[in-house]
Amino acid sequence: MELPGREKIADHLAHVDQELAAAIAAGLGLPNRRGARAAEPTARVVSHDRSSPAPSMAGQSRSAATRVIVVLAADGIGRRGG
Repeated sequence: MELPGREKIADHLAHVDQELAAAIAAGLGLPNRRGARAAEPTARVVSHDRSSPAPSMAGQSRSAATRVIVVLAADGIGRRGG
């Protein structure tokens, strides 16, 4: 059975977190899917204790000369009252 978009998402949520799904369904005016069972994990999660220093900022220079600063600006941003 093919469900419309919002009902499909609420149905998926019911298999993950029933309380969250009930709150979302109520907010959308959809039926509560309390009877749905949460899915069982299909794979074992393997944790590795090794980490790469590449993405880390630890141990890097804290000088402003080594930083990149980006400024985003748009018309109307920062005006008071509007």
